[in-house]
Amino acid sequence: MNLGIPYMGSKRKLAPTILNAIISRHNGVTDFYDLFGGGGSISFNAISLYNFNVHYNELNSHIFELVKYLKQNKTLDPKFYEWVTREEFFKQCNRTDADWYSGFVMSCWSFGNKQSSYIYGADIENIKRLAHQFVVFGCLDSMRELNLEIPELLNIKDVQKRRNKFCEIVKEGMGRFDLQNQERIQSLERIQNLQNLQNLQNLQNLQITNLSYEDVKITGNSPVIYCDIPYKGTEEYKEGGLNHDKFYQWAADCPHPVYISEYSAPFEMIEMFSHRSSLSATNNAKKTIESIFWNGKGDVYKMKLF
Repeated sequence: MNLGIPYMGSKRKLAPTILNAIISRHNGVTDFYDLFGGGGSISFNAISLYNFNVHYNELNSHIFELVKYLKQNKTLDPKFYEWVTREEFFKQCNRTDADWYSGFVMSCWSFGNKQSSYIYGADIENIKRLAHQFVVFGCLDSMRELNLEIPELLNIKDVQKRRNKFCEIVKEGMGRFDLQNQERIQSLERIQNLQNLQNLQNLQNLQITNLSYEDVKITGNSPVIYCDIPYKGTEEYKEGGLNHDKFYQWAADCPHPVYISEYSAPFEMIEMFSHRSSLSATNNAKKTIESIFWNGKGDVYKMKLF
């Protein structure tokens, strides 16, 4: 199961591997700090796989408020399932305040998870809307506008199962879904990810903060810190760029073990991964190699040399 909110640069697929590479080097970890939490894939996997205290921190207030909502509520508000128009998307993006809904819209309804442009192009927006209305709300008028006659689909009560069956049907060439990947309703796929998070048993124990990385108070007898920083040379995130030199100095001065995901960094590399970058908005994302670097602090009992 891929855990995490849709987010540019998300580590959803790599999270268990990254966590194992870090945690296996330390004995008796008491606290794990995810200082650039983003979509939360590292934090959510950590609280699912390990017994130590997990601290999620994210500077983006919109995403932070969405994580707080998921932590505090066991069911999704009906607004999660409503169709979000292009106009509503940009309205939420331009808000100066933040709540769970703005975080939801910006993450689940943005193209390439970049929180800046609408998820669907104007040429396919109406088809996606009709499919959404039919699958989620059982709108028969929408079904007929799609040139489909599959009312039996509504006998499937679970929305996600209904979505999966709908995708199977249109892949067979029925209706107006004749363009590549038209059968996908990405917004519903992303809502499914949020439901997966709410099902985590220990989610209520996740400790969350909305601070700059250097302002997070590190506690615990044996803390470990992970930083999935914005990579140099990639697109900037919603909160703007990172002063990398300042961050590297902070990591060097930190008395606790700090692990950093990057392409390169002025520290010892302890692990390397090859994967398809989620910084791309397309399914043709190129394969990239990124590494985990360590600031040299903390008692390490399992060293890996590369």
